[in-house]
Amino acid sequence: MDASTTLSDVTEPPLFSVPIEVLLQIASDLTTPEYGNLRLTCKYIEGQLLNSFSREFFTKRQFMFTEFSLQALVDISESRFSPSLRHVIISLERPFATPSNYTNFTAFNDTTEKRQKSNCTLQESIDHSMLLSTGQGVEMIAHALSSLNNLETIGMRDFYSHSRRRDSIRQWRSYGVRTYFENTDHRMEFPQTYIGATNGFRDQASYLNQSFLNILRALGKAGSQPTTFEVILRHSSLNDSAFYIPKWVESTVHPVLTNLRTLFLDLNSTEAEVWVDDGTNAVACTNYRLTQFLSKLSRLEHLRLNFRISDREVTQQVLLWLSKPAPATMPSPSTPLPPAPIAIDFPNLRRLDIGMTSTTSKILIDIARKFQPTLRVISLHKITLTHDDSLGAPRQKVNLWASFFRELSRLNLNLTGINMSELNQLYSRNVIFRDSRNPRKRNWGGTNTQSGLKDFADSVEVEDFPEPKNSVHSNEEEDTNSDEEEEEEEAEEDEDEEEGTSSESDDNDDNA
Repeated sequence: MDASTTLSDVTEPPLFSVPIEVLLQIASDLTTPEYGNLRLTCKYIEGQLLNSFSREFFTKRQFMFTEFSLQALVDISESRFSPSLRHVIISLERPFATPSNYTNFTAFNDTTEKRQKSNCTLQESIDHSMLLSTGQGVEMIAHALSSLNNLETIGMRDFYSHSRRRDSIRQWRSYGVRTYFENTDHRMEFPQTYIGATNGFRDQASYLNQSFLNILRALGKAGSQPTTFEVILRHSSLNDSAFYIPKWVESTVHPVLTNLRTLFLDLNSTEAEVWVDDGTNAVACTNYRLTQFLSKLSRLEHLRLNFRISDREVTQQVLLWLSKPAPATMPSPSTPLPPAPIAIDFPNLRRLDIGMTSTTSKILIDIARKFQPTLRVISLHKITLTHDDSLGAPRQKVNLWASFFRELSRLNLNLTGINMSELNQLYSRNVIFRDSRNPRKRNWGGTNTQSGLKDFADSVEVEDFPEPKNSVHSNEEEDTNSDEEEEEEEAEEDEDEEEGTSSESDDNDDNA
C-alpha cells in the first residue's frame, strides 16, 4: 500500500455491501452443503448469517442412543450454538441388533471392506448395549443438558419427520444415522409395538421403558427442568411399566416432573393389572403406574393421551380416574395391597387432548365438567363414542356426537379452541361435519363457546347406521389404534419442524 493511501481509500469487498435481507434470500435457495460453503467465504458473511443459521439448524435437534450421536449433543452444548438449542429429541432407533442377523453375513470370498462392515455392525450393536447397561448414555445426555440453559422441550420419538425443506432429502434424521449406514450398509431399527407377548415384543417394551426413564434421569442429574416433555410415537407406545419410578430415582426426577407444564404420551395397555385396595375391595387396576406418575405433575397445563393399543375397559379406567374430583379424605386400605390411585385436580390444566380410543359421552362430559374452571382448549382425535346403557339398546339410531356437543354447551365452559378429527360412533361408518373443507375434521377458535358448540352440534352427522350382526357390546370397535401416518400430532410437529436442524459437521444430513 502506498504511504499516501489511507484506510478510507481501500475498497471493501462487494459482499460487504450486500444487505442482510439479500444474503438471507440467497441462503434460502441453497442446499445445506452450499449454505455451509457460503458461510465459509469470509468472517463477515459468517457473522451476518450466524443468527439465521442458528435459528434454522440449532433450535431443534434429534439424537439417538449411540455414543457417536450423543457425543455430538455434548459438543453442541459446549459450543456457541448452545444458547439456540431449545428443543432436544432423543430418537429410539438402534443398531441392527439380533444375533441371527449375523449368520452368513460375510463369506470367505467377501472383500475386506465387507468384512470390516460386518465387524462394525457387530461392534455398533455391542456399543449400544453397553451405553445403556452401564449408564453412560444417561451420563452423556446429562452432561449436555447441564449446559443447555434455554432448553424448553425434551422429546422422545420413533420416526423421522418429513418436513425438511432445504434439501431433496425430505426427512430430518437423527444425528449419526448416515454415518452408521456408510459404516455398516445397514439401516437403524426402530422399535415396533404389536399385539402378542413374543420375545421380540418384550425386548421392544423393555427398551422403550428404559429409554423413557433414562431421559428423566438425565434431566434430573443435569438439574434441567424443561417445561415440555413430548413422547410422540408412530410405531410403538409405552406400557404401564414405563411409568414406574424406582425409589432410588424419585429424588432425582421429582423436580423434573413437578416443573412440567406440557406432557404428550402415546400409550398401550399390554401390561398386566396391579391389584389394589379401593378401601372396600381388592380390585384389578390397569395403568396403575401411569396414574401414579400423572399424580406427580402438579403444575400440568397441557395433557395429551393417545391410546394406541388399548382395550376399551383399560382406557375407561384411565379416563374415569381423570374425570373424578380429588377426594376430601383419603380412603383407608383394608388389606396390605397398595391403595387405589387417588384422583387429583390438575388445578392449572388449560388444554386436554385425548385420542385413539372409545368411550362414552358421559365420561367425556364428566372430564370437561371437572376442569371447567381452567380448561380452554379441548381436542379429540379418533375417538369412538359408544352407547351408554342409559340410552337404551345399542342399535338405537342416535347421533351421539350431536348430543355430546349439546350437553357440553350446558357446562358453561370458557373455551377458546375446539378441535375434532376423525371421530367415530359405534355401529356407524364415519362421523362427518357438513360444510367443512375436510368433512372428517372441524376446528373452532374464538370466545363465544356456546355458539361454537352449537355449530358443532348442528353440523355433525353420522354416516350410515348398518345393522350390527349382534347387539352384544364388544371391544371389536377398537380400530382407532391403527398406525396411520397422519396423526393429530403431525400438524403440531410440522410447525416446529420448520425451524429445522443441522450441523456444521460432515454429518449434517443426519439431522433431527
